[in-house]
Amino acid sequence: MRKVIVLSCVAVGLSACFLACSGDDTTPVTGTDSGTDTGGQDAAKDSATPPDSGTDSSPIPDSSSDVAVEAGPVNGCVNFVDFTAADAGIATITGPGAIEAAAQYTPNCVKIKAGASVKWNVGFTGHPLIASSTGDTPNPITLTATGTTVTFAFPTKGTYGYQCQFHGGLTMFGAVQVVP
Repeated sequence: MRKVIVLSCVAVGLSACFLACSGDDTTPVTGTDSGTDTGGQDAAKDSATPPDSGTDSSPIPDSSSDVAVEAGPVNGCVNFVDFTAADAGIATITGPGAIEAAAQYTPNCVKIKAGASVKWNVGFTGHPLIASSTGDTPNPITLTATGTTVTFAFPTKGTYGYQCQFHGGLTMFGAVQVVP
C-alpha cells in the first residue's frame, strides 16, 4: 500500500501526500519504497526489520512547487564551459526560437574573463532574457524581450545568474562566471 501512496505523493504533491499518509502507518516516507515494508500492519516486525540497504533516502521532491532547487552556487551551475582561453572567441549561448517550446540554454553555465562579452541567440519574444535574483549584483544583463541576438559585456569579476522570464524557475536558467 505504501508504494501506491509514494507514487501518489509525487503525482499530486506533498500536501496531498500528508493527508493520504495520515492513516494508521505513521512511518515517514522519505525515499523509494522497495516493497518489503509491511505498511505498519505488524509493528513488532516493522521495528525489528532493519532499513533496506541500497534504497534512496533522499526526500521526495515537492512537485507542487514552481521553485527550482538551487544545487550549485548560482542557478545550479557547478561546472562552467571555459571561454577564458585567448583563442576561445566570444562565449555564445543558444536557446529556443520565439515560437519553440522552452528548452535549456546551451551551454547554460559559461566562464569568461573580466571585460569579455557573452552573446545569446534566442527568440526573445517567446523567451525574454532577464537577470535572475541569484548571483552577484549589479548584473549587467538587462531585460531583452525582442529580437534574436543580444550581447552583454561583463566588466567585473563575479557570477551572474540569468533566466527566461517565463520559464526560468523550471527550464531555462544559467550563470556567467567572470574571472580576473
